[in-house]
Amino acid sequence: MNDEIKRYLEPGKKNLILVYILYLGGIIIPILPVIGVVFAFANMNHDDNRWRSHYIFAFRTFGFGLLGIFVAMITTLIFIGPILYMVVFVWFVVRSIVALQFLLEGSSHPNPLTFWIK
Repeated sequence: MNDEIKRYLEPGKKNLILVYILYLGGIIIPILPVIGVVFAFANMNHDDNRWRSHYIFAFRTFGFGLLGIFVAMITTLIFIGPILYMVVFVWFVVRSIVALQFLLEGSSHPNPLTFWIK
């Protein structure tokens, strides 16, 4: 396997960039966030607190997004669902972009346990 590919698969900054790119790639190919959450879950107990905060945040982003989609599916019957789908979509994208900005700055996520954006 190529050394550059291996660096993206090992826990750390490059792997987190891959996770957030997979999340954002889910806009076009919906299965990509599932691959990203597998990486986030596998590396959630990383030794470095800076990266651990991002892995926890990424895992919780996927979990809350999945819960939001489930609620939107149920509420589709009362015509609120399409609005909820859009809200969850925008929330997921904005949350991923903000976390990617923290990551590219090299800082830990300030509050990885939050439901909100940051």
